[in-house]
Amino acid sequence: MDNTRVTTALSELRLSAQQIDEFFAAGWITAKALFNADEVAKIRSCFDDLERMAADMEVTGLQHGSHFVLGEKDRQKVIKRVVWAGGSQPYLLQIGADRRLTLPCSQLLGSDVLEQLLSQAHFKRPNDGVIFGWHQDIQHRDKGAGTWQDINGSGSYV
Repeated sequence: MDNTRVTTALSELRLSAQQIDEFFAAGWITAKALFNADEVAKIRSCFDDLERMAADMEVTGLQHGSHFVLGEKDRQKVIKRVVWAGGSQPYLLQIGADRRLTLPCSQLLGSDVLEQLLSQAHFKRPNDGVIFGWHQDIQHRDKGAGTWQDINGSGSYV
């Protein structure tokens, strides 16, 4: 592959100073058309596979490296969440490690070292009663007395 093209492609992934400022002001930013239609279709297929796997289960448990948390509403099984979705769907882990995501994240964190801690799938089907409202992860992670450390003074915790 042409090194100029790779350099250009990576430079296009870098966040501008304005985007970085927007992130720290609002707490989030968006990137349009980050993945192509084929990649999105493959991601969707992974989630379809997870849903099919859950349909074959009777109770909460581990299936092919993913932990399915099931519940019930109106006598119907619901998927509350799938913990470590990438265990059974490795493509999701590949997407999580993709430079189109990790390069901008490393800019925001000020570090080239990143580690994906979570790989969850949340299905919210109409009338299933599953509620998982907007939140910032750190509010739900630090269950001990100071087990997480703000590494850059801007709310980036490890």
